[in-house]
Amino acid sequence: MQRGSTARSASKAEGRSQNSAERGHEMEARVAQLWFWEGYFARRGINLERHYHPDPLLITDLDLMAFDFNPQLARTKHIGEVKTGTSRNAKPLDRLIWLSGLRQVVEADSGELTTAITPSDRVRSLGRSLGITTQSLADFERREKDAVAELDGLGSHGIAAAETTKQVQVICKRDPELERAFWFLRSEIWFLKPFVAVKQTLDLMRRLSRRWTPRLEDDDSTAIRWLISEAASVFTLNAVTIAGLGFTLSKEQFSSLVVDSLSEGIVPSHQARRFSESVDRYVAGLLAAAEAPAQIRVDAVGAFYPKPPDYAEAFAEFAWRLAQAPVAARNLPRQVDFLVFERVVNRQEAHWMAVFKLGLRRQDGVRLRRLAAAFLRGANATSEVLDVALNRQVQLEQQQEGSTSQTQLEQQSLFTEASLESPAEIYVARLREAILRRLPGNAIVSNKEGEPDIVYVSDDGRKAIVEVKHRLSGALGTSEVMSAKSQLDRISEDNACLLVTNAPLSDEVRQHNASNPELAQGIEVVTWNDDRDDGLLARALMRILH
Repeated sequence: MQRGSTARSASKAEGRSQNSAERGHEMEARVAQLWFWEGYFARRGINLERHYHPDPLLITDLDLMAFDFNPQLARTKHIGEVKTGTSRNAKPLDRLIWLSGLRQVVEADSGELTTAITPSDRVRSLGRSLGITTQSLADFERREKDAVAELDGLGSHGIAAAETTKQVQVICKRDPELERAFWFLRSEIWFLKPFVAVKQTLDLMRRLSRRWTPRLEDDDSTAIRWLISEAASVFTLNAVTIAGLGFTLSKEQFSSLVVDSLSEGIVPSHQARRFSESVDRYVAGLLAAAEAPAQIRVDAVGAFYPKPPDYAEAFAEFAWRLAQAPVAARNLPRQVDFLVFERVVNRQEAHWMAVFKLGLRRQDGVRLRRLAAAFLRGANATSEVLDVALNRQVQLEQQQEGSTSQTQLEQQSLFTEASLESPAEIYVARLREAILRRLPGNAIVSNKEGEPDIVYVSDDGRKAIVEVKHRLSGALGTSEVMSAKSQLDRISEDNACLLVTNAPLSDEVRQHNASNPELAQGIEVVTWNDDRDDGLLARALMRILH
């Protein structure tokens, strides 16, 4: 049995260790927050132990990792180390040399060291020569005061966000699938090449979307909200990274590069193609010797040929559009990171100062966020709560000091599933905006049963009746077209109407349009997702004006 004095001494030591660890975690969260508001896409607590498993590693976590993009969308990586203690292993020179070695291991372009012990001028000079900035806690606090101020604790950063991450980790421990997702987003994803990261993140988002249950708020939904938000942020970061590869390529060259790269597994696609051709020749010889039927020989060709995922061409188009808007694309990962975490995890609207600082109301950024939402819908990698977070208009309302608790409750409930505008309602509102962008007149939206979704009235008084079919996945079939036609026949005095959808059209529906040049069957069907489709929408409306 321990003696009383020894036990008390051990207890005090343990308490000091815990307090020191807590101070360290809080300081990491504050530094990551500072980096974000200074312009980086930042993350803290990147787990190295799991990445290098099963090899033993004394370094469990990389304190800080961040990314930035230059005007040509070339990505740079920045890492950081925080030491809040003054023990022997916290000496600035030792930590500087240690961080310099770690920078090479994780292939970072630069680094930053923050220590409680003020670094000497000699240490600062050595750090600059090694590509590492060194600072004291006083230096950090001066920067924090200038850059963060009233933005403390917003989005995915700050001490409160770090506590939320801890809570999510505890919840995920109860479910093997959620735990794998959590550690994938806290460790492995940060060491993958961009194309592999996109594929694995989209696969994760597809699985999370199947687990999302609208209007059910429990521990699992809390964890899924966090996982969905983190995955959406990581996906956007890697999408912009890939877009940077297209800066000096034609659209055809870039699309070919993206599709080929998404086809790759562990083996590069060009090597996999050569392997497939060799296997085809060998198998063809065996089947010919066995006198197999011709159909079997044909079916066996290309069995090992690398195949891209079903969303490859759509992703290539999305990434190309990012490359065509580099100024907005540079800021897109930070905008998505902040907005999605505020709306999905924190369930509140963006603070007015953050709206200004991140440029959340700029139309080029709004367009790219909606393009991202449209791609994720088409890839079946989204949920209603994420779709709304990316599409909903950002309000610009200054929050008054001393606001009532009722007002705060209303704001917090704004992004709970029960009170959200549905994706269909958001789609109708965006469709109305698109009509008015291209055509003079007015577009009237009705939410009443038995009335058309939109009635467009031109300046000279002619009308076009529009019915909307919004889908989260899948193609639009003829049964839905005929159902819409029957409904429109009951509310329209004339025959010609327009059906607008966000979904791709099935072969039968495309045949319906092709065989209906004069609208003899009374309804035309078009797909509209964003401003790329404005011209198609306007021409279709002009055809049915009467």
